[in-house]
Amino acid sequence: MEGILIVTAVVSLAAGIAISYWLMEKRLAKQKLEHKKQASQAISEAERSHESRMQQRIESVRSEYESQLQESRQIIAQSESLQSQYERELEESRQKIASLEQNEATSKSLQSQYERELEENRQKIAQLERASEERSQEITKFLGQQYEIMWKQVQLAELAQIEQ
Repeated sequence: MEGILIVTAVVSLAAGIAISYWLMEKRLAKQKLEHKKQASQAISEAERSHESRMQQRIESVRSEYESQLQESRQIIAQSESLQSQYERELEESRQKIASLEQNEATSKSLQSQYERELEENRQKIAQLERASEERSQEITKFLGQQYEIMWKQVQLAELAQIEQ
């Protein structure tokens, strides 16, 4: 009778350990999936935010450029009769175009900076994912070792019980 109780206890313990191990693996897999999802969402949000800012900046520069271009055309049309006024307005137009080119160069610089930062963020996320994967593997290995130890203890207890 005591043997059945001990065997039942050992089997229950082994089943409990197996279920705990399975639940732990399941939770780790879920955490890993959630981490990847969050990382992906963070990248997507950063990309959307940057794209929106860049689009606004480009539209602003384009609008300013178109406005200045229209102004330059009107000045040229009026200046046909006044050569001196034409030369003065033409110089102003050149300065505005230079400013636009400078703004365009600034936009390109900002875009390059964003792309560098985006790549750095991607590398950081990849490092975090690798670290998370390594930690997950360490935990899984540890739980496997604990399971083997407990299983060996159960087997030793069974052998000791049988020898008695």
